[in-house]
Amino acid sequence: MPRTDLRLLTIESFRGSIAEFSIRFSDDADLTVIYGENGSGKTTICDAIEFLGAGKIGSLEDRGLGGQLSRYWPSIGKLASDVKITLETSTDTLRGRLQNGVATVEPEAARPRVAVLRRPQILRLIDAQPHKKYEEISRFVDVGKIEAAESGIQGLVDELEAKLNSGVLVTVTNEEQIARFWEAAGSPGTDAISWAVTALEQPDADALVVVDKLTHAEEALGVLSGYQPRLTAAHETQAAAEAALADARAIEAAVDVGAMGEPETLGILEAAESYLADTEHDATTCPLCRSSEKAAGLLGAVRDRLRSMHELQAASRRTAETSRRVQDAQAGISAIGEQYERDRLILIAAVSKYAELDPLSPTLPTPPIDAAEVGTWWEQTKTIRGEWTAARVRMVNKTQFAETLRATVDAYRVGLGEQKQLSSVLPALRATLSIVREERQRYTDEVLTAISRRVDELYEVVHPGEGGAGLSMGLTPSRRASLDLGSSFGGQGRVPPTAYFSQSHLDTLGICVFLALLERDGPGETILVLDDVLASLDEPHVERLVRMIASIAAQFRHCLVTTHYRPWRERMRWGLLGDGRTELFELRRWSLAGGMQLTRTIPEIERLRADLADTSPDLQAIVSRAGVILEAILEHLTLTYECPLPRKRGVSPYTIGDLLSGVSGRLRSDLRVETRNDNAGTVTYVSTSLTPLLDELQDIAGVRNAMGAHFTELSFELLDDDATRFGQRVLELAELVVDPQAGWPSISTSGSYWATKGDTRRMHPFQRPG
Repeated sequence: MPRTDLRLLTIESFRGSIAEFSIRFSDDADLTVIYGENGSGKTTICDAIEFLGAGKIGSLEDRGLGGQLSRYWPSIGKLASDVKITLETSTDTLRGRLQNGVATVEPEAARPRVAVLRRPQILRLIDAQPHKKYEEISRFVDVGKIEAAESGIQGLVDELEAKLNSGVLVTVTNEEQIARFWEAAGSPGTDAISWAVTALEQPDADALVVVDKLTHAEEALGVLSGYQPRLTAAHETQAAAEAALADARAIEAAVDVGAMGEPETLGILEAAESYLADTEHDATTCPLCRSSEKAAGLLGAVRDRLRSMHELQAASRRTAETSRRVQDAQAGISAIGEQYERDRLILIAAVSKYAELDPLSPTLPTPPIDAAEVGTWWEQTKTIRGEWTAARVRMVNKTQFAETLRATVDAYRVGLGEQKQLSSVLPALRATLSIVREERQRYTDEVLTAISRRVDELYEVVHPGEGGAGLSMGLTPSRRASLDLGSSFGGQGRVPPTAYFSQSHLDTLGICVFLALLERDGPGETILVLDDVLASLDEPHVERLVRMIASIAAQFRHCLVTTHYRPWRERMRWGLLGDGRTELFELRRWSLAGGMQLTRTIPEIERLRADLADTSPDLQAIVSRAGVILEAILEHLTLTYECPLPRKRGVSPYTIGDLLSGVSGRLRSDLRVETRNDNAGTVTYVSTSLTPLLDELQDIAGVRNAMGAHFTELSFELLDDDATRFGQRVLELAELVVDPQAGWPSISTSGSYWATKGDTRRMHPFQRPG
């Protein structure tokens, strides 16, 4: 991703930003330092950048505020919908809002990568449990794919080992079962396995066929046994039908057959009965002869004749019905006989087939031709039937044993084969697993060693000559996702730093670890934020830490540091920490009415230049400011060259006179500055001696005390030109010694001169002449 510079950050209704607040970043700045007293709003700026990049506010975490931290993101008295955070870059304008408790950024694709370091995180990097330390560095030790491969191989090894162990157990169990069969058989042969193989090779394949044929014969025999009761029942049915037929014929014979007459007579009589029974006709006259003497008793005679004819019809029907029953019974007996004959032949055939396969089987008597004799015959077969049953059980047991033995031997052979295969595959898999594990460990060790080495380099910058951190990182052997930190202390290696290091050293170590990790994680895409992490360091260490941060800031997309450490602000104001890519902002005191307020810091040298350029200059301000700047330059020179200064009682600082006297003799005459010029790619240096300026300033240094420090009557006698000349000469000296971008010459790597970053200034000599 190409580098995109930050241009403008605007915060509204968010945390401490009650009113709209903006910071405009310099185009050429890699490092932005924001100074402010506690409670001025520094953390709000860090929170806003973290809101855009990570959708959270880490400063509120671990404060016991519960799970819904987003309700504390709006400023006091503001709604979530009022929150607005805008970041303009050289390529995009990002707009952050708070919607339904979630931080949203548009466009989402342009959401920046942000890494924020606060003091609680420093403690997590150094003081946390080993698994928590590993969580902090896990994304920098990218062994995900190799760990997946290792886990896959390990899982396969575990699976195959379990399968091998299970297979061994099954094989041993089958072998023991075969041994028991062998012992039950009398332990023939040399061993159980050989006996089992031989036993299975013997021709027992017909045993199941014999059992099948015997079973069919037994079933046919059972069918024949049922004919005796069936035939008895059929004969009983026939006898009952014949008795009923005799009764019907006797009844029919007792009826007056002569009364029957012709079939037409029945119809005539039924019609006459109907006519005579009708009350409308004349009952006193015969309907045929019309005589009165024949009419009496005519209806009764018709009815008697009809009754006799009906009784005869009923008797005839009973006779016919019982006759059919007799015929049906006879037919049933015949059918039973025919079916018996068929089943008798089936039995004879089944017995014959069984006898062919088992010639030694007992002979079954031939079934009788007459089914009526089956009962007697069945009693005669009782003994043979028992022998058949015993023979079948023996053969079934034999076949079942053979199948059991065969299954046991087959399982034994399969298990033995799998054991051999697994025994040959597992060593290769274990060797592969060892290679993968060693490769992961080697890679991890290389990464952790590189990180440790870089931490030591950064730590040494802040604590030069103090023994170094001697940091070593390593994964706990028994727990892969567990990180141990070790350090050297007092000649002892691999001791926990938390046990021996001071708090300031631990803080420095944590910062160095954090920076070393981020340098491996795409720093060019990352906005680095250090939120007031310098609390426990003393002044010399802070200065070196700040220089170290400034030296690596260019690696990142941008680096933003907040601090309430006043010496840092003062050194930046004087340009003592300048490297050409650093800018300083100051926050004023926060108020509930106005919220956060920003003021840009102007270096004192620039203020002096502005004072001198004023058409109505404030001479006292010029002299006072010039005196402070001159003191700073002289202090830098006397410290750099270790100049002897008079001992002073109390805590009063050295005066300008003391400092000027310290820069004396051969040192003053040899002091010169080379200023770099770049013209069309050609680098040249212009050398300027500092001696004339120092001599002149020593002559007019009294102006500072007379006009810029104390009230004296002498100030009324001095000319305005004396004040402006003093200020002008101090400005000339400052312009020679201090590069407005690269700062003061304090780098000693050349061994021949002191230089600024980029060699924009070279100050000679390198050491004070003897």
